[in-house]
Amino acid sequence: MARSARTAPKDDITMATCAAILRVVQEVSRTLLAERNSFVPINKLPPELLGDIFCYTQTETLRHSHNIDPLVVPTKLSLVCTHWRAVAVCVPQLWSEIFAGTKKCPPYLLSSLLDRGRRVVLALKDLDDSLSCVLAEYMDRIRELRILTVSNADALLRPAPILEALGIDTWKDGFPPGFLGDYAPNLSKVSLPKVSLRPLVDYPALRAVTSVHASRSGANQPDILCALFQQCPQLNTLTGITGSFLTFGNVPNRLRNLAVRDFREWRRTTTSYQYIDSARLLDVLDYLRVRTISLHSPFPGTIAKALEGLQDPGRWTISLDWRGGYDHIDTSIEIGDERGFSRTFHWIGPVERYYHEGGEKSFRHILGYTTALSLRSLSVFCPNCRDLDYPPFTLNIRALKSLAFGFSTAKELWVPSFLAELPALHDIRITAVMDPFEVAPMALARFMQELMNRLGLQRIPVLYLDTVILKEGPGFNDGHRHLASFADTIIHTTNMWHSAAVPLYMPYMSY
Repeated sequence: MARSARTAPKDDITMATCAAILRVVQEVSRTLLAERNSFVPINKLPPELLGDIFCYTQTETLRHSHNIDPLVVPTKLSLVCTHWRAVAVCVPQLWSEIFAGTKKCPPYLLSSLLDRGRRVVLALKDLDDSLSCVLAEYMDRIRELRILTVSNADALLRPAPILEALGIDTWKDGFPPGFLGDYAPNLSKVSLPKVSLRPLVDYPALRAVTSVHASRSGANQPDILCALFQQCPQLNTLTGITGSFLTFGNVPNRLRNLAVRDFREWRRTTTSYQYIDSARLLDVLDYLRVRTISLHSPFPGTIAKALEGLQDPGRWTISLDWRGGYDHIDTSIEIGDERGFSRTFHWIGPVERYYHEGGEKSFRHILGYTTALSLRSLSVFCPNCRDLDYPPFTLNIRALKSLAFGFSTAKELWVPSFLAELPALHDIRITAVMDPFEVAPMALARFMQELMNRLGLQRIPVLYLDTVILKEGPGFNDGHRHLASFADTIIHTTNMWHSAAVPLYMPYMSY
């Protein structure tokens, strides 16, 4: 022990000397690495151009990997070298999406990320005391904000000059006076928590709102619709509501787009299900004036009411997606008239529930309605039904002028069995549903040959290829000539598959 005590000062000197030498070596190493990296071709690019490359990398990664955290790419880029880190940290676009909606976010990390970003899309699990203090300093940088639970609302009392979308899942106290500092001139989309608008409180920050999602509101606030249209005079899109939102008398509104949901509710008192439809709710909202109504899991009464708003409907779109055999169904029907008014009907979920909750009966109800129509336009998207039988149905399509098919890939090219002779057909459209795809001309020609045989036609005036690319390769010319034999004109466009449907949930809520 005595010897250790005597040698301790010497050891300290040695360690200090080593540390000093090591710092010099590390500094020299960093200098040499920076010098070497400066000769790497990509590092000779101007920082602005390198930043653009980083942004493109992030965009493409997110486009092909929808479940990846947006911060993964800039984090990995900043770990390559000091030069890349310096560039990445100074590119606000790379840090513009911060998703911490499923985990706790430390205040220091949130502060650091918000300091780098501009026009940020932010999702938080819980806005507690510490995060509220941080967020309050950066409300002028937030473009979209999603919060699962609000524990401390101090940050939401600050002005939000660039805020465009706000989604809150749970807030037991509702919006306080002075919400968003009474100043959010760009706020257009809001998702309301179960408790949201307080009685006798004015909310100037909601004056510019045009879209509201309110599925969790209304159960304890039967007058929520009246308050909603008073606080949001520009409101034209309302989604997520149900028949439980009924109020007394009609509600003046400017709605153009509406998404409602029918459902069944178990009642213990009667030990049975009560079916709650939205037919009366449509009356309250003056449904005849609403341009687009989307019904989710609708019952026949709601369907019949919604269809009354169409005048001489001649446009019909059907989407059938039976996933995993007949285990899961994702079906929609869209009916439109010449004015551009549309009614869409959707069923998503297990097939067993589809039948037990009356989905099949509702589907038949719509088919019965369409058999009396003379359809002029039909669009079909049935991605997983190639080797399966359709639910049997017939359509009055002999007077059809336009026929469109939506495909996700070239492998889906096939002819539905319910098509028959169409002597009046003018044009056929083949459209990419999600992303552009390539197809060999000969493969497309074989599809057209089978289709034309089914339709009893030799040739049509126009064939549209919407974001469908003819693949170069062996047999391209022969395939193109064969394809051209079916149409007087082939027109290539950049149009994508379009639906008038109003989503039950707002797109920005997907994260």
